[in-house]
Amino acid sequence: MKELLEKLNAAELEANRIDKLWEADPDNAELEAQWDAAYKTEGAAFAKVVSELVKITSGQIDRSTAASMLRSKRAEVEKLFS
Repeated sequence: MKELLEKLNAAELEANRIDKLWEADPDNAELEAQWDAAYKTEGAAFAKVVSELVKITSGQIDRSTAASMLRSKRAEVEKLFS
């Protein structure tokens, strides 16, 4: 789980980095394509963490709750697996 959370953090940082570049140059089609790819990577990493939370709790935490936990209590979730 720790590795999945690290990958999610890295994907978020990369998506945010590209987003800032794209905001500064909104007509840049290459940056837009890079952002699209980074956003998809971030979404996939988020989904993997959600799935793992459901799996390790044997379904006691459902997908919706796991996603909400990551969005609102991320620090606490990360602390559990540090």
